[in-house]
Amino acid sequence: MDNYDNSYFSPSYLQEIWVGSPYYAQLTTNNSKYVSTSINFRLDYNYHTGKHLFGAMAGYGADRSRSTGGTNMYQGFPNDDNLDNVGSAQSVLMYSDYVAKSGLDSVYGRLSYDYDSRYLLEVSMRADASSKFGPGNQWGVFPAVSTGWVINREAFMEKASWIDNLKMRLSWGQTGSTNVSDFSFRQFYTSSQYGESSSVKLQDLLPNRGIHWEKTNEVNFGLDFSFFGDRLYGSLDAYYRYTDGALAPAPHILESGMSNYYDNIIDMSNRGVEVSLGGYPVRGKDFAWNTDLNISVNRNRIESLNNAQINSYMQDAFIVGKPAGTVKGYIVDHIVQNMDEVNELNAKAVEKGFAEYQSGIGVGDFLMKDTDGNGTITSDDRQVIATPEPKFFGGWTNTFTYKNLSLSFLMQFSCGGEAVYSNLGEEISGVLGQSVGRELYGNTWTPERTDAKYARLVAGTMSYNYMANDRFVFDTSYLRMKNITLSYSLPKAWINKLYLSNASLFVTATNLFTITQWPGLDPETVATGITSMGTNNDPYPLSRSFSLGVKLQF
Repeated sequence: MDNYDNSYFSPSYLQEIWVGSPYYAQLTTNNSKYVSTSINFRLDYNYHTGKHLFGAMAGYGADRSRSTGGTNMYQGFPNDDNLDNVGSAQSVLMYSDYVAKSGLDSVYGRLSYDYDSRYLLEVSMRADASSKFGPGNQWGVFPAVSTGWVINREAFMEKASWIDNLKMRLSWGQTGSTNVSDFSFRQFYTSSQYGESSSVKLQDLLPNRGIHWEKTNEVNFGLDFSFFGDRLYGSLDAYYRYTDGALAPAPHILESGMSNYYDNIIDMSNRGVEVSLGGYPVRGKDFAWNTDLNISVNRNRIESLNNAQINSYMQDAFIVGKPAGTVKGYIVDHIVQNMDEVNELNAKAVEKGFAEYQSGIGVGDFLMKDTDGNGTITSDDRQVIATPEPKFFGGWTNTFTYKNLSLSFLMQFSCGGEAVYSNLGEEISGVLGQSVGRELYGNTWTPERTDAKYARLVAGTMSYNYMANDRFVFDTSYLRMKNITLSYSLPKAWINKLYLSNASLFVTATNLFTITQWPGLDPETVATGITSMGTNNDPYPLSRSFSLGVKLQF
């Protein structure tokens, strides 16, 4: 359960500063309450006979959530210092109240079989009913089957004593998602107030009676291994995942007056390989070195839009044949050095029936490429300029232990992703008072700096300089020292005297350094939403922290 209460009082003298004349004090109150309940019943049964182990499980679950809240605004208070509560207000400017409910019912079961810890089989099924979908579409059924073969337990592997574990896995299964607003299949009403009269109006959501579960099929092949007394261990996984009818905001009839509509319109695939490798290069009596490395190579692809035209603010991020989250923009040919070439291009554009080649262009501005060859620059000339999907990413952990002293560190890395550094478009837009960051500062065109990478800074320019283009794109690859910890475990004799089971001292540093070519504050904070994951605005700087502590176990 979560409760939230907030009030904001704006005194009359502050209102006067904002409005420019004496005004009433105002008080705004907000409150919300979210309650989530969950109940589960589960029954397990196992039967073992000889080398055979049978297992069965069945269960039922119910999840309910209820969200309530409201916002009220009051005006006019006799005193700004003390009489600033709701009871002292002269009038109510605005009030609102809401209640939202949702639920999920689940029935699930599993059958498993194990023969001699060598051959493993598991079949499962679950069915879920969501209140987000209408009658006939509420239930989703999701089967799964997995097999395992412990190869090192076979007779032909008896002589391979150096193999501790060698297991092959193969699985297939379905999962579902309800990633839409509650009751997207039904039309609701909301209150509305006009002057002193109140009425009701339709909610800003066009209902879709056919909306249903988003389903994903996945096939996974895996291999787990351990050799030489666990000196070397790891796993390998290869998977293919296909989502049929992913839920997304969809195009709809504009005459409906609604701005929101959801449908199952996107088919996409994901495939990849994930490798984890670890071991003990050194494992002696007093000194040991343990290392673990994991690398993931994942590829995403939009397979089909099912003949739907994606909303304009989403269409660049969902391009059939490309990864989700791609960014389209203009290709910069060069920076204009004189108006002669612009006049020549304008003349050719006029011959083809256009007013000009590129609007608002002058000396020092970006000259964009006419990629469609029609003789003028339009939005159709934009191309895919950034793909946020990295070639690979992962982490590397090392732990060095000498007697009671231990040093460990974790490094994260990502290679090959791209993103538009959105700050550059804002800084070069020509708005007076806008800050200029270190990437742009001293690197814009001037008559004395004609070889600059970026266009000129001009207040109020109407050119294309600020629009997304390939010169705003940077590699998001990085190597980061995420964590490093030095610890010392107290000797057993000391621990026993203190009546403890374990005790240690430690010092930790996080985000110690990052190696990257990204011009902003943090390459890892590329936006996570699909429609913006290929862009990056500088967030609050990633903090570097140091801590010293004592860990005790009684």
